[in-house]
Amino acid sequence: MNRKAWIFLGVAGVLFGHSASAWAYQTVKIGPVPTAIYKDFTPDAPSVGTALAGSSVNCDDSVRGGRFKCTTSAGVSGWILASAIASPAVAVGPEKGVSPARGAAPKAYVGALGGYGVISGGSALTFGMMAGYKFAPMWGVGGYFSYGNLAASSASTDVSPASSNSNSSVFIFAAELNYYVPGDFKGLYIGPKLGVALLSSSASATGTSGTVSVTQTSASGSVVGLAVGGAIGYDYEIVPTFALGAQANAFYVSGSIGGSVIDGLLEFKFQF
Repeated sequence: MNRKAWIFLGVAGVLFGHSASAWAYQTVKIGPVPTAIYKDFTPDAPSVGTALAGSSVNCDDSVRGGRFKCTTSAGVSGWILASAIASPAVAVGPEKGVSPARGAAPKAYVGALGGYGVISGGSALTFGMMAGYKFAPMWGVGGYFSYGNLAASSASTDVSPASSNSNSSVFIFAAELNYYVPGDFKGLYIGPKLGVALLSSSASATGTSGTVSVTQTSASGSVVGLAVGGAIGYDYEIVPTFALGAQANAFYVSGSIGGSVIDGLLEFKFQF
């Protein structure tokens, strides 16, 4: 290959490399009015500064929630609305962590719950599931299910019945309304729950005659009551599609069940 060919390839490589880097990190200008710089790309994110009208900022090529992540000449970093940029910023591919069909940050979620609860004075390992939809930046609705199995108890006496065993499980099915706290407390939420509680119980007893077992009785049944309560929780977003968190729930259960259900649960939440 002759010298001119090598020079041509070298120049082409430099130009191509510059072009590729420009796509990854680009300099653009703010429009005719100052614009806010936000802490993140969510609709309720607080402002962390202001980009001056007509100023140049460096932005990456990924848009999320209608915003680009940019850095001003003064070193302030944050998210700027795409509509506030005068010279077009190029976005490569669909928004990261965003459904292209919806064009917004994830709103729906499903998740698993696990932790410990106190049910009318008894303790229980508690597991559950959750699902919901965020219909506004600070409001969402959903469904909640939990299951707690009270530790089996047993007793022995010198008189009939000689021994007894009992076991109880509590199921709660509830609808929920959540308020998502904005600003510096982003991730925190609180809201009421309303649903039903099902208590399922079983018991057995064995009688004696001298040293010989002669009778055995058993019984089981279930009762339903209204469950009214609320929750407070916190979600930490690992990536746009997955979050870890924790929540605490407290219910009053009416009817023949009577009593309270209080639990603390870890959340494993998938968002889409």
